Amino acid sequence: MPKWAEVKARWGWLNANLSDDEPVLFKLPRREARKRIENKEKRHRIVMNVDETTYSEFAVWREAYMSKLDENPVLFGQAMIQALKEFDVLAWKQEQNEGRPPENN
Repeated sequence: MPKWAEVKARWGWLNANLSDDEPVLFKLPRREARKRIENKEKRHRIVMNVDETTYSEFAVWREAYMSKLDENPVLFGQAMIQALKEFDVLAWKQEQNEGRPPENN
């Protein structure tokens, strides 16, 4: 995802070459993340976009956890948050990348 400095550098070209009716999606991920963290809208649903395999595997593990947590989605959410807090994502990422050619990780 480009940084604001890169977008500003292309602003002149965009302004000169796009028509006024061109559809545009302008996102500011950090601001959106802060908004989600504040949760002023009191949202209570989490949506993730994943591939088919991850979807199926997540469903298996979610069902296994839910059955042990008396089908309580709030307890499941709290268990997921605790697991995420304890998981060393950087070490896991490094393990995944070992033996692979360098990419934009």
